[in-house]
Amino acid sequence: MRLADENGLFHNVDPSNDYVAIVATLRLLWSNFRAKLATDSALDAASFVRLDSRPRFEQAFTALGANLSTVDDSWSDITPVTVQANYAQFTVTQTLNGQTYLYLVTFARNDDGTWSIAEL
Repeated sequence: MRLADENGLFHNVDPSNDYVAIVATLRLLWSNFRAKLATDSALDAASFVRLDSRPRFEQAFTALGANLSTVDDSWSDITPVTVQANYAQFTVTQTLNGQTYLYLVTFARNDDGTWSIAEL
């Protein structure tokens, strides 16, 4: 099913889910993730990532060192693209040197019902 949001943009929606609640949950998760990046804490930021992806993210965050806190300075808010019971994709844009880049952020629901970042 495709539904329009408040801006008239259409999104794929699984009707068996509470779209609004999932989007709100994932926006909060993303906000908390960004807050941890801002504190330069690679391990705290990586705690928002799925366990199977965490080592890769920890390595990347650690490699950024003191620059970790500036990673998200040019990121936009996330925008939902696909929202399902256990999976969601959002977009985020980043502007660097006048160029705007579009990235997908994939979230997955864990076995315990919590959500984590699966890919970025």
